[in-house]
Amino acid sequence: MGSGGISACDSCGLEYSQDRMKEKVQEIKGLVTVSNIADFESLMKRGLLFLEDGDCRQASKYFNKVLDLNPESTSAYIGLLCSELGFKREEQIGNHNAELESIPLFQKAMRFANNEEREKLNGYSKSVKDSISLKTLKEQEKIENEKRKEQKRLIEGAKFKKAQAIKLAPIRESLCKFHGCIDVSGFQAVGLKTNGSVVAFGLNKSGECNVSHWKDIISVCAGGSYTLGLKSNGRVVVSGDTRLIKCNITDWREITLLSVGNGIMGLKADGTVVIAGDNFLTQSDAINWRNITSISVGFLHAVGLTKDGTVVTAGSTDFGLHGVSNWKDIVSVCAAPDRTIGLTADGTVIAVGRGYNETPYTYGWQDIVAVSAGKNHVIGLKADGTVVSHLGSSYDDMDNYGQCNVDNWKNIVAISTGNHSTVGLRKDGTVAIIGTTCIGLPHIAQCAVNEWTNIGFSDRAVKHIEQREFNQKSCRFCGGEIEGLFKKKCKLCGKI
Repeated sequence: MGSGGISACDSCGLEYSQDRMKEKVQEIKGLVTVSNIADFESLMKRGLLFLEDGDCRQASKYFNKVLDLNPESTSAYIGLLCSELGFKREEQIGNHNAELESIPLFQKAMRFANNEEREKLNGYSKSVKDSISLKTLKEQEKIENEKRKEQKRLIEGAKFKKAQAIKLAPIRESLCKFHGCIDVSGFQAVGLKTNGSVVAFGLNKSGECNVSHWKDIISVCAGGSYTLGLKSNGRVVVSGDTRLIKCNITDWREITLLSVGNGIMGLKADGTVVIAGDNFLTQSDAINWRNITSISVGFLHAVGLTKDGTVVTAGSTDFGLHGVSNWKDIVSVCAAPDRTIGLTADGTVIAVGRGYNETPYTYGWQDIVAVSAGKNHVIGLKADGTVVSHLGSSYDDMDNYGQCNVDNWKNIVAISTGNHSTVGLRKDGTVAIIGTTCIGLPHIAQCAVNEWTNIGFSDRAVKHIEQREFNQKSCRFCGGEIEGLFKKKCKLCGKI
C-alpha cells in the first residue's frame, strides 16, 4: 500500500486505489460462486442421466458429490432416494410399496425442502399411503372372500356328509344281519349257514374245524387255533385249542358280539365288555369300557365304538391309540395288526397307526358300508355290493398273495380278512375267497370254501340284532344316539 492509499501491482506496476482493490476482490468472489453453481448443476444432471439409464450405483456417486458441495440439497437427497428404491425417475417415488416416512433419505429431503419441494414430497407420500391402503383393503376382501368360500365349502361338505349318512344308514342296517356270517384267519375259514349250523375248513390241527354239531348259532369267529360261535341265547361255544384263553368263555352270558385277535373280547347287551386271554387285553382298562356298540381286537390293541360315535382304545400305543380321540360320527371300527381303522357315517374310511403318525389317513373311498383289515391290506365293501382294496406300500411281494384281487366281486353283503386272505359273502349265500386262506393248503381251501352254499343269517340272528339295538338304545338306521323322552328320534339322521 503506497502513500495516499494508492497501491501498485507487483507484476505490471499498475496503480489502483483501495476502493478499486475491494471491487476486484468482490468480482473474484462472484466468479467463484458462479463456478460452484455450474459444478452443482453439472453433477446433478450427470446423476439424473445415470439414474435414467438404471445405473443407480453411478447415479449415487454423483448425487453424493452434489451433497459435498451443498449438504442441504433436497434434489440430491431425492436422487439418492430414487437410487436406493431402484426408480429411474423422481415421479416413481409415489409408486413405492412401503411408507416413505421411515426411510432416512426421505426424512433428509423433507428436512431441507422448501415449501414447493415439501408439497411435492408430501404428494408422493400420500400416493404411497393411498396405494397401501387400497392394497390392504383388497387383501382383506380377498381373505374375507376365501373365508366365505371355505365356509360355504364346509357347509356344503356337511350337507353332503349328512345326505351320505342318511343314504347309507339303511343299507348298513340291511347288511348288519350278515355280520359274523363268515370269518377267516391264517388257519381256517368259517361260515354260518342260514339254519344256524356252521361249516369250517382249515388245517384242523387243534380241532378248530370240528363245528359240524353246532346249532342255533348267530355269529362265528375264526381264532386260528380255535373257532368261536355265538348262540342266539347270548352264550358262547368254542372248538379247538383253548389253553391260551385262560378262562371258561362258555360261562359268559348276554353276549351280543364277539371279536378275536390276540385275545378274545365279548360285547354284552348292557354295553360293557368281557375279556379272555393271557395278553395285553387282560392288562388293559378295556374292562372299564361303557356304552360300547361295537368292538374289534387286533394283535396288540383293541378298539371300541361308543354310542355317540366316538372311539376308545386299549393296548399298545404304537397303533394310533391316541390318534382316535378326535374321531366322531364313526359307525364301525377295525383293529388291524398295525393300525386303527374307522368307518364314518358318510361312508369314508380313515386310519391311524404305524406309518401314519397321529394324522388320520383317508383312503379316498366313498359309499363304504363295511370295512375289514388283514396284516397288510384293507378291504372296503361299497353300498352297491362291489369291493375296494388297499395293499400297504411298506410290504414287498412276499406279502402279496393276491388278497386284494377283488375288483370283479359283485353282490357282496359281508367281508372278512385274514392275514393274507379276503372272503366275501354273496347275496345268494355263496362265498368268494382270495389269497392264502390256510397255511399249506391255500388252493384246496379256496376250492372248498367256494363250494359253500346257504351261508347267511337266520331269523334268530335278526331278532338278536334287533334286541341288541333296543338294549343299546341306538338308531337302527345309522347307529346314532337316540334322544327325546316321549317322541324319540336319532340325533344323527333324524329318523324316528
